[in-house]
Amino acid sequence: MKKIIDENLDEFESGGNGKEDAETARKLFEQFRGNLPAEENAKPRPKKKFPLFIPVAAAVLVGIFIGSFLFSDVPAARAFKTNVEQFFTSIFSPDTKIEEDGQQIDEYQSVEDLQKDLDFTLPQFTWIPEGYELSSVQKGESPDESKIISEEYLNPTMNPLGYISISIVYMDNSSETQISGLWSTREYISEEINNIPVTISSDKPYSSIFFYRDMYQISITTNDNIDTLKNIIANIQ
Repeated sequence: MKKIIDENLDEFESGGNGKEDAETARKLFEQFRGNLPAEENAKPRPKKKFPLFIPVAAAVLVGIFIGSFLFSDVPAARAFKTNVEQFFTSIFSPDTKIEEDGQQIDEYQSVEDLQKDLDFTLPQFTWIPEGYELSSVQKGESPDESKIISEEYLNPTMNPLGYISISIVYMDNSSETQISGLWSTREYISEEINNIPVTISSDKPYSSIFFYRDMYQISITTNDNIDTLKNIIANIQ
């Protein structure tokens, strides 16, 4: 401000109408300038705050995007939600996991441990060929609330790795008589083993499916030979 006054005072003196006018103007300018605060004491002009609506709007848009992603039914979103559910489930229940479709799977160290958690008696597979070891025991639930038990056996000495996969569906005295789970692209043969009508695939991996005691639908799959499969069925108790 002082600089502007000085520049205008010099211009007024050089372009004025007379010495007296110039002198009067100088006195007025000097008086006005004396009332101005010193440069170092002058208050800084307040800075304009950055508008808040921009970061707020950005946060809202990000929230909408994340919400849309989580509530969508795309595979990536389902996988993300499943991972989150598995994380929290693993904290509170270490032996439980959540499948991508939302199904809860409980894992056990042995068939005996699983049996303690059931209100029905599992069929016993009293013969499993030598070399096979139990690798997994799980309990799940189907959409119609039927219990699904899975037992997995592995034989690390076989090449390729030998496996026996057993699935037991407990139907709770269901009137269901239609066997499900057959692959239409494979050929099956029907025979009776130990008074049990059984359907068996005609080639590897050998698969069988049958009812047992009118309460269980059992399916067994193995890449071992067909005699192994038939012996397992014949020794169910």
